[in-house]
Amino acid sequence: MKEYAVELTCEENKTCKLNFFLSSLDYVCEAGEFTTADLQRYLKCGYGTVSRVLDALCLLNVIEIISGPPRTIYRGVLK
Repeated sequence: MKEYAVELTCEENKTCKLNFFLSSLDYVCEAGEFTTADLQRYLKCGYGTVSRVLDALCLLNVIEIISGPPRTIYRGVLK
């Protein structure tokens, strides 16, 4: 858990991923099923940031993976 908390914190001259994580909670609650690209468009950020946010959301059991590669689809568990 500490590893993900460190990855989401602010660093000098880098984007604060914690803000993206908090914004993603609103999207997850509103959206039914979504992909990485959907969340990336909503947050208006890069793929690496979205990947870290999705990892944290999965780790905290906020989202679940419905189907796997080549196109991973997620669903929010919280309503």
